[in-house]
Amino acid sequence: MRPGVSVICPFVGEAPDFSGLRLRAGDELLLADNNPGPRSSYFARDGAARRARGQWLVFIDADCDPDPGLLDAYFDPSPADRVGVLAGTIEDTVVEDTWVARYIRDRRKLDQATTLSGLRPYAQTANCAVRRAAFEAVGGWPEPIRSGGDADLSWRLAAAGWDLEERPAARVRHRNRARLADLLRQLHRHGTGMAWLDARWPGSFPAPRPREQLGRLAMLARDRTVYGALDVLGLWARDSGRLRRNT
Repeated sequence: MRPGVSVICPFVGEAPDFSGLRLRAGDELLLADNNPGPRSSYFARDGAARRARGQWLVFIDADCDPDPGLLDAYFDPSPADRVGVLAGTIEDTVVEDTWVARYIRDRRKLDQATTLSGLRPYAQTANCAVRRAAFEAVGGWPEPIRSGGDADLSWRLAAAGWDLEERPAARVRHRNRARLADLLRQLHRHGTGMAWLDARWPGSFPAPRPREQLGRLAMLARDRTVYGALDVLGLWARDSGRLRRNT
């Protein structure tokens, strides 16, 4: 029998519909309205986590559609006692067929494999499960930050001796952004998180050097496709985000 789970999803505007997600006795669904207080998804997640009753906290983003059996898949097999984080699969999905939506899918922008394969692996809060005891032990998300909280939480858990495991069968489908402005705003926000993380965890996301920034014009010259242009625009959006505060 798997443990009780608290599913937590921050949202702005219309609440997501997770009615297809199979819940068992002892599970709960907490939809965290991100309008009151600081406009921070991590602030909303933390508030919901403090009200949660489940042994595990499963974080899903509002623009993701979970498989009905997501929760059971997270606990097959049962995690060992020192596992604090489980990383599920995030599948980028084209809903509105645009160049931007296809670019996100083909570049696998939210693929957990990217964030799990680095020197400092971390699970993205678009789809991950965190042991509540571990979450509480490291203090959750005490700051109303804009971006980067998933990496910071994973690294604090690792520093406290908790392990991270993958659960590829625990799958959500992410509805890709379809408009260029929406994608660039997201990447700009990611840039604020990268600068914040690099200050807290030196060397994790170092700022690009001037030569690297200039080299992006050469990237555009080498790859004159739509995807090449989107790559460069995305890097510039992310770099400009590094100049802003993450709160």
